[in-house]
Amino acid sequence: MEAQQKENVVTLGKLSELLDSIEQSAAVLRNALKTEHPRVEDDSGQDSAEIASSLNLPFHSSESVAIHASRLRVNSERLAQLATPPRHLVFEAAGSFYVTMALDVVTKADIATIIHKLSGKSGQEGVPVQVLAQESRLDGDLLARILRHLAVFGIFQEISLGNFANTPV
Repeated sequence: MEAQQKENVVTLGKLSELLDSIEQSAAVLRNALKTEHPRVEDDSGQDSAEIASSLNLPFHSSESVAIHASRLRVNSERLAQLATPPRHLVFEAAGSFYVTMALDVVTKADIATIIHKLSGKSGQEGVPVQVLAQESRLDGDLLARILRHLAVFGIFQEISLGNFANTPV
């Protein structure tokens, strides 16, 4: 019983440290969104804030803000690991292979570009999976499953049943 109490104290310490760091980084990021950053040029003479904005990276307009964004992500992942049973972490790691394979399929078929081109023509966001399958010469049911799997990770978005769009990712 005493060993369990010691382990709980260690876990509580880790939890408190992670939450404090997450709160500190979140405060910096909130402040960064509220204030305008001074213009900082990179080696090529381009304004870093303009570059960050054009790439949809609001937290990369300055080095210090980017560091806090990185800390927030790392500490959030550490918090998730602390709160997740070890066997689930193993299942997640084993399943990451599927994400890699799904990305391989959509990259080789250039699905994001197809969605971009066809969304612009129709004037609406998203493209039916059957149209994507026809354009890419892939099986429609398989492509739908792959796109839904990647949508879980924010890589694509299912606007409505069988209708997919790109995300900023």
